[in-house]
Amino acid sequence: MIDHKNTEDLPESAFSRPVSVEKIKPQGLADTISATEHECELLTEQLKIHRLDALSFDYKILPWKKGGVEVSGMVKASIEEICVVSLDQFTSEISEPVKRIYERHSDATAKNPLLDLETLDDLEDDVPDMIEGGKIDLGEIAVETLALSLSPYPRKPGVVFEDHVESDPEEDNNRGGTNPFEVLKSLKKH
Repeated sequence: MIDHKNTEDLPESAFSRPVSVEKIKPQGLADTISATEHECELLTEQLKIHRLDALSFDYKILPWKKGGVEVSGMVKASIEEICVVSLDQFTSEISEPVKRIYERHSDATAKNPLLDLETLDDLEDDVPDMIEGGKIDLGEIAVETLALSLSPYPRKPGVVFEDHVESDPEEDNNRGGTNPFEVLKSLKKH
């Protein structure tokens, strides 16, 4: 269990797996990383979810253009959530694809960040992330992908939120209910 008094001591990401870009060979690198039980506990607190049972990232890193890399793969997670409608606990299996481009930081792009746009194959592509300190953090990619896939209002499969109507005036009249305006009319006559 997490000691909530020491949550300010949590690292920026509780699941960190840095990889040196220099070690990426021309044929690329493929593997799987998985969060430990302790890291899952820390991520539960960091992501503010009920419980994270498992997190893994099946990835492939390939060289991309002049010193950059392309990271692709699949982030998988098993989480326990609480339904906002029924308040029941339920398990969700998440599987999210990943494709991210990382570029080296250069003096030219430091002076003019818009130059990054010139290196894109298609202007609809996202602007590449920068490689910091010669490394990329695969754990951070997995956590960001998971965080973006979480529903802010989790709903257990099959649970439907039904509209609730307090009162229908027509039904009240048919059931012999007293219309408050008729009561006021009778008081006014006296």
